[in-house]
Amino acid sequence: MKFFKKVLFLLFLSFFILSCNNEKNELYNGSEIEVSKPKAKINEKLRKDEDYKKLKENIKALKYKDSVFLINSLVKKYPKTPELLYLFAVITKNIDHDPLEAIKILEVVIALDYNYSDAWKLLGDLYYIRGEFKKSIKSWELAIEGITNNANLYYKLAYVYYTVKDYNLAVKYFLKSLKLDKTLEWSYYYLADINFRNLRKLEEAESFIKKGLEVLPNNKNLMQKLAIFKFKLSQYELAIKWNKEVLKQDKDDNFAIENISNSYSKLKKYDKSIEWLNKVFKKKPKSIYYAKKLAELYKLSNRLEKSIEYLNFAYNIKKDANLKDSIARLYLILGNKEKFKEILNELSKSKDPEDLRVYEYLKVEMK
Repeated sequence: MKFFKKVLFLLFLSFFILSCNNEKNELYNGSEIEVSKPKAKINEKLRKDEDYKKLKENIKALKYKDSVFLINSLVKKYPKTPELLYLFAVITKNIDHDPLEAIKILEVVIALDYNYSDAWKLLGDLYYIRGEFKKSIKSWELAIEGITNNANLYYKLAYVYYTVKDYNLAVKYFLKSLKLDKTLEWSYYYLADINFRNLRKLEEAESFIKKGLEVLPNNKNLMQKLAIFKFKLSQYELAIKWNKEVLKQDKDDNFAIENISNSYSKLKKYDKSIEWLNKVFKKKPKSIYYAKKLAELYKLSNRLEKSIEYLNFAYNIKKDANLKDSIARLYLILGNKEKFKEILNELSKSKDPEDLRVYEYLKVEMK
């Protein structure tokens, strides 16, 4: 980006000057760089600057590209103003796909004003994008020291702890986020997930979902999570019930439809399972995945010819030796040795190593 070439040297220069003034300066050492007393006057002058007012309007309207010339001009006029450099980082973050340039600018902001909470917050976001979770955590923790009532910030911190599998701290911050905002559906969702999968506190997991549904009674994600819990606990009737609640919110939710099918299959109600799975298959008629699932359901219900029909359908879409293997074995169960030999002969003439591997296995079955 051209505007980086024009102003980035100013940032590095200011950072270099600050570093020289304090050789022990580090990003997280807790020491605040002392800024000269005229800082307040500069800020007052900056806020009266017409270019600055226009810049703020552009940023509010998300016109980041229109802000490039203005920020370039203002940084030259006020090169060591944390507020202005923070806005420069915001613009950079929204124009440049690589967050590294914005991080460099924010490091200068922090060096100028260690207690700039918004800068720490944005820095945490950018570190998270880069997968630098430890730095992200530290940045958000420092942001929280100055921004104590931001539920979304607590949620972000909780989620990154969840990502690094520190579940106790994740729980702590998810709960804090809900104290500030009871409508944060994903805080309920992940609290339930942690208690169910990692802490094995099944009752607590369910209680978080139910608390969430009390506040957000039509929330699809929370209903779906509860349906998943019920399925994993082998409570298939309840899994069906909650997936149907999901479908009241979104009739085209394929995951819920498939889960209902899976639940009926576990209950050995194969006709119902096939009926529900067909609803998805009709929407995705070329899906090998659903064709194979239907073939398995017909096999479980002892309708082997129908199972073969769906396996052949899948094979015609993608020539997979394993599908031929499954078809051949079903013919063998049916006692149709002619069809079995026909498949064996077809595989023996193939030059595909996978076909030949399956052929060798099937030869053994024939004996």
